[in-house]
Amino acid sequence: MVNAGYTAVQVDYEYVPKGSQGKLLAGYLTGPGGARALSCRWATLADYVYKNFRSGTAPLCTVSASAGANGPAYAMSFYNLASEFKMVEQTSGPTFSDIDGGCLCNSPSVQTACGQGALSTCYEGEAGLYVDPTYQNHTCTNAETSHKSTYESKYLHDELLASDAVTSFPSTYLHILLGGLDKASGPPQATLWQSAVTGSNGQPAVDCVADAGHAIADTLDGATQIANDIIQSCN
Repeated sequence: MVNAGYTAVQVDYEYVPKGSQGKLLAGYLTGPGGARALSCRWATLADYVYKNFRSGTAPLCTVSASAGANGPAYAMSFYNLASEFKMVEQTSGPTFSDIDGGCLCNSPSVQTACGQGALSTCYEGEAGLYVDPTYQNHTCTNAETSHKSTYESKYLHDELLASDAVTSFPSTYLHILLGGLDKASGPPQATLWQSAVTGSNGQPAVDCVADAGHAIADTLDGATQIANDIIQSCN
């Protein structure tokens, strides 16, 4: 990306976020507060980059993976930042399209686009890694087995496809990249988001990297695909 003339900004969440309890750590998703509120951290970083790192009218584009892909999705839907992104490349996510179904594990399977067939949106082990930390308890992990939770109203409020979510982003090119070997909750959750949103290119296209699992950039052709997507569309 740098060789192609882009300025690359990569963020890392090394410290426990200020104001969090921090017993269950998950980067900017370290709660309490829920993913929707906590994503103000990601949105603040992105807005800072837009206003301080760009040269002139250079476009701002973002590539995010898995739970990280929730960041730009929340920033566009709930923090009014879609106009700052020229392109959003979502890989293996976003994963919080349907937190309610992901935690309660009682939603119908979703037909995916990369040869895996219909997959469940249930988070399974990922609940403890990315959802529980947003509330600083084990509500999502517990709900997976009981199929009920006193937090259900919070799940519905915090998910990307909440009833008040903005889903039309007319100035942002949207693209989704999935791994053909990924059978976790990422592809079905991403598919739900893809079917509900529109960008400058209409409903976002979905492309597949056949030999990639969940970590698409860990394969050479996956990393190359991501770079080529940005070079082609971030302009």
